[in-house]
Amino acid sequence: MDSTKLTSKRQRAVKHLELDNVLANWVLQCQARRVALSGDLIKEKTRQFARQLELGERTSEFSNGWFAKFNIRHGFKAQKSYGESGSADLDAIDRNMPKIKEKLQSYSLQDIYNMDETGLFYRMAPDRTIARR
Repeated sequence: MDSTKLTSKRQRAVKHLELDNVLANWVLQCQARRVALSGDLIKEKTRQFARQLELGERTSEFSNGWFAKFNIRHGFKAQKSYGESGSADLDAIDRNMPKIKEKLQSYSLQDIYNMDETGLFYRMAPDRTIARR
């Protein structure tokens, strides 16, 4: 008996190739716009696309196992996002910095806080996203 047949896994065809391609393109578009994506968000978007494509969506089709295989097929991986520099509007900062400095002159230095360092993370955006490697 051939030992390679015993160790290899069966390759399954993608059930809905069009859905798979549409979703992969959507993930890439979100990555280009620096939108943070979670697994649950991608699975929900898959359900929406399935309804739009009239595929008769079944929730079990979009399980964690399905999601893991989708990521492998398309080379996506969970990545940690570092810093805020990618999302900063540098033009707006340049335009508004003089106004901010003017307002701050009426306050004592002990009353001015850097909000990045206060630990107030209410409604903070996720620091992990799904993106192509």
